[in-house]
Amino acid sequence: IANKSYHKGGSVYIYKYETSLFTLYQKIDPLLDINIENPFVSARDFFGCSIDSRISTDETTVEILIGSYGADNVLDDIGTLKVFDAGAAYRFDLSYNNYFEIVRTGLNHDGPYFYTQSTPQRNDRYGSSVKFNDKNVVISAANKNNKSGNVFIYDLDNNSKFKKGFEQSIPDNSVEGNYFGNSINLQENVLMIGSRIRKVFAYVKRKNVFDVSGNF
Repeated sequence: IANKSYHKGGSVYIYKYETSLFTLYQKIDPLLDINIENPFVSARDFFGCSIDSRISTDETTVEILIGSYGADNVLDDIGTLKVFDAGAAYRFDLSYNNYFEIVRTGLNHDGPYFYTQSTPQRNDRYGSSVKFNDKNVVISAANKNNKSGNVFIYDLDNNSKFKKGFEQSIPDNSVEGNYFGNSINLQENVLMIGSRIRKVFAYVKRKNVFDVSGNF
């Protein structure tokens, strides 16, 4: 459960179901819990604007993916060069100490500590929606390109390192203000992408690329 009223930085509350009751299991506050991995996290990142979870097919890994569409993208080591409000997404794993810890991106957790896009622009809202499974991480930037929207797909099947691996971008350049990627859903090899003012688009993964199958 995400909460942006605590501060615009946001927080995520994780509850565990036991004996017919939900009890608080863990709270993730970015200002306290990920400020070492990302020293530029701030109180206006909207951490928790989107959330997804997954259990690996062998049931050894429990992870959550958390969007933060207000996060700044820092382009140097000291924070002088920034793209404000470009957005980010963070991945947390339960497998280590029985509570969720931030992990690096990539299949083997050997990439950076968070996802960002290759060409960030201010107010892209990358992280608006997030979905992932054993094979792909899907993150939308619903405000990109004058709010027409983009969706970014990272292939975990054949590339272990984020950014050095494969990044597929699905743009919707036809309508400004369409907010393509306002909602997304991922089921096996089928990706559904919603837009605010038009329709839902369906993509099917073939040869490691999501191709247009049809729209509804």
